[in-house]
Amino acid sequence: GKGYSHNHSLRSYLALRDEILSSPVVRNGLSCIYYITEEGEVFLHENHENQNLPDSEHDLMTNGSPIDWIEMIRRITKSKDYIFSMLHGKEGGDGRYQGVCETLQLAGNLGSVFSACICRSKWPLSFMAPRLSQDLVMCPDTWLLSSSSSDLDMNNVIQQLSGRPAIIKPNSMGNSFHIEF
Repeated sequence: GKGYSHNHSLRSYLALRDEILSSPVVRNGLSCIYYITEEGEVFLHENHENQNLPDSEHDLMTNGSPIDWIEMIRRITKSKDYIFSMLHGKEGGDGRYQGVCETLQLAGNLGSVFSACICRSKWPLSFMAPRLSQDLVMCPDTWLLSSSSSDLDMNNVIQQLSGRPAIIKPNSMGNSFHIEF
């Protein structure tokens, strides 16, 4: 991911790295790491059975071998490894990577293009999630306001909130990390 999401992607990798290092079974199953910088450069870190997994962003960029996107896709397609993505933000959740993996029939944790696209927009998701999950997922009251919303619409939302806590977020971007009520 880029910007703030990049930090989340990096922290996700570092947390997973700690888990991998504590589990010989998982560590021995790791074939390689592809690190994608905010600028879109790809660095390859191959087979890390010796426990020397990159431990910082600096390490991910300086100790990996730079490769181009086509080479990365060729290697992934040839290996048929399970892809474990930790991209946060628009780049990791807008359907692009999911579409590539679906097209190339690659196994991974990215989910489908449909799920990525619907989860990107909080407004339809707030209606679909409870219905698709047979009401196992509960969503808070959700309103969609924009710069073209009338004062009446905004006042209506304020009245419905009745002093309750609220989270205000962009509809199609933004994460919900570290939210407290």
